[in-house]
Amino acid sequence: MDLNNVSMTGRLTKDCLAKTTTNSNLVEFDIAVNGLKPEDTFFIQCTVWGKQASALEPYLQKGTRVAVTGALKESKWMNKEGEQVKKWSINVSQVALIGDKKSETMDKTPKRKSYAEEEDDGGEICF
Repeated sequence: MDLNNVSMTGRLTKDCLAKTTTNSNLVEFDIAVNGLKPEDTFFIQCTVWGKQASALEPYLQKGTRVAVTGALKESKWMNKEGEQVKKWSINVSQVALIGDKKSETMDKTPKRKSYAEEEDDGGEICF
């Protein structure tokens, strides 16, 4: 049996775009995914449907790091020059918010004072 399932991690290239169809809500966003070399970065469109789309919309902002899982979809059309163009996208079934720019640049571990910097407690030993 063949299976169409793909997982990727990347950063949103811009804020998500929320839309409403006659049947459902959806959000679309593009992620930048690194290849084996820095110049191999590619961009892929992702679409999330339904209640999950509505719940995720406030969090899907430019720079947010996400992991997506879903089905790979190919779209084909003819451009103005008469050439066939292909575009790959992911019909997303699962999204994990890995972090945003702020949380990754902040050091979450509290800084501990060195022994010399600790305040003098008058020589008392506390247990």
